[in-house]
Order: sequence, then C-alpha cells, then structure tokens
Amino acid sequence: MIKAEKNYKPYDVVLECPPFVHNINDKYKGQVCDNCLTKSDALKRCSVCNHMFYCDRNCQRNDWRAGHRYECQILKSHYQKLVDEYDLAALLFRLYLIIKADPQIVYKKYDSVGGQQRCFAELMSHRDYILKDEFKVGVIKDIHKRISSCGVELPIDDLVDLFGKYTINSFDLVFTDKFQCGGGIFIGASVLDHSCAFNVYVQSVGNRLQVIADQYITAGDELTTYYINPKIPTVFRRKLLKQKYYFDCSCRLCKLL
Repeated sequence: MIKAEKNYKPYDVVLECPPFVHNINDKYKGQVCDNCLTKSDALKRCSVCNHMFYCDRNCQRNDWRAGHRYECQILKSHYQKLVDEYDLAALLFRLYLIIKADPQIVYKKYDSVGGQQRCFAELMSHRDYILKDEFKVGVIKDIHKRISSCGVELPIDDLVDLFGKYTINSFDLVFTDKFQCGGGIFIGASVLDHSCAFNVYVQSVGNRLQVIADQYITAGDELTTYYINPKIPTVFRRKLLKQKYYFDCSCRLCKLL
C-alpha cells in the first residue's frame, strides 16, 4: 500500500517520472519528435537510420543516450521488420538492447510516490499467467521472429519477461489532443495500485509522466490510480482487469456489484 507523504489538493503534481524506455507508434513517425513528443512539420530525420525524427540536435542527443545508439544501425536495414500490429516489437527490441548494453541498469532506483523507490528488476511480469494465454504467446512468438530476422539473438524466455513487464507496467503517451502516440515504462509511477475509486491519475507531458491528484488527499491516505477506464460498466471493467492484469478488483465500487 502506497501512502501520501503530505496533503494534496486537486491537480497538484504528486510525482513526475522520466521514462525507463519509450517508443512512438509507427503511424506517428515523422509527425512527432521521437524524444520529446512535440508535434511539428519541421522535424529532422536521423541521417543514419532515416526512421527516427527529432526537433533539433538536443532532442537527437537525448534520444541517442536513451537508447537509439544501440538500435540505429540495425533500424537502418531492418526497421520495417519491427513494425507490428501492436507497436510492441520496436519498443521491446530497444528495451532488450538497453539492458544488454548495461545489465546493471535494471537495478537503477527511481523515485516513486510515498517516498518509495523502485527499479526495473522489481517489476512483475506475470510470466506464468502469460504462458497460459494462447493469444499472448502467439504475439510473443511473432515479436521473437521479427527480432530474430534482424540478426539479433534474444532468448524467448527473456522476451516473455520483457513482454510481461511492459504490458503490465506500461503507460500510454498521448498528444495534447488526447490521441495515443506511443507508450513507455515509467518505473516511479508503476508502483501505484489500481482502484476504480482512484484518487490520482497519470498524464504524459512530453516523454515524461505526471501523477496528478484527482481530489483532496490527506497525508497517510492510500494513493491509487486506475488501470482500466472507470467509466466502463463494472462487469466489463472487472473482466478486463482480470484478463490483462490478473487480479480481481475489490475496491468499494466493485463491491457494490
């Protein structure tokens, strides 16, 4: 249980998180900066791979350090192989290359809400549940085939863990006009539990994620957010939570059912 360290009023920023990894969906390539998510008609293309777009050299340098340096030469020849229906292959490919290049990065601690800290290694993957899901196993096999075709050997057991950690702990990245343009792992925010009667919500600002107070919160109150749109009817909401996150919600709203 994560508790508030102090009082908050509505719209207060409880936490701002940098991404551990993020990626822009293929359909928005060239429309939005791959680093900061700024929409522009004047983005500069990476001159090596020709598949990443940036506002300026500063954004290009930042994304290079964030992970593009590991994938750039491979994307030059194999980008289209990583374009899949769910926009997962390219992101998981980058995530794998980041960890492969620096195995200790999975233990890097990120500040979280309630004075907590968390690292990538602590994220749950629910691999046992995923391996029982025929559809998800099929998606993983397709991603593995795509990555292998790029000449990169990614053990499928490692991919199962990366897939699970991403799908369980990721957040959407959205434009200011509320259209999803990508996704990422924000370790600081991933510590939040779900409640349909939530008191904080998340919003992306550029490539960062903010945790925002939805109501007045008193120090010591549990902090919760929602994983599934709370406006969805309860029966369907609970079913979706079980299918994607593998738990039965027992918040006060679900108990009314």
